[in-house]
Amino acid sequence: MNAFTNLKIAYKVAALMLLLGAVTLGLVLNGVSSIRSVDRNYSQLTEVTLPNNVELARSYQGTIDMALAGYQVMAYPGASAQGKEAASREREVYEATQKRLREMMKAEPATAPTIEAILKDVDSLHGLVSQAITFGQTDQNEEARLKMGEADAVSLKI
Repeated sequence: MNAFTNLKIAYKVAALMLLLGAVTLGLVLNGVSSIRSVDRNYSQLTEVTLPNNVELARSYQGTIDMALAGYQVMAYPGASAQGKEAASREREVYEATQKRLREMMKAEPATAPTIEAILKDVDSLHGLVSQAITFGQTDQNEEARLKMGEADAVSLKI
């Protein structure tokens, strides 16, 4: 205490400076906590949410490609190379779309119920398009057109 008296600073001024230092330290700790919270939220956004949104858009594009393949099989003769290529492309797109959606469910478990519903619709779409492709490959285009009409209704639901 003698050293404090030798500095010739009044006790009231010293107490005020200590209080100001404590308030400043509190503000700094609050700021650090806020910055860490923002960093965690930003990491979640950039590492999980945004990539999953991109994958969701790619999955939607996959459903469009599946329907396109069904129409292409109808447009070309059943045994043509273009028709066969469209049929195989539909299967590939279906598998890729399913894989994307399942990976999204693993990355964001909170979205699982919504993605499950989308997966069911994608399965339904694949079933209808596959039937249309089967009809289209045997040149039964009228039946294929009816199935594609049903598939269009499902794809609009997705």
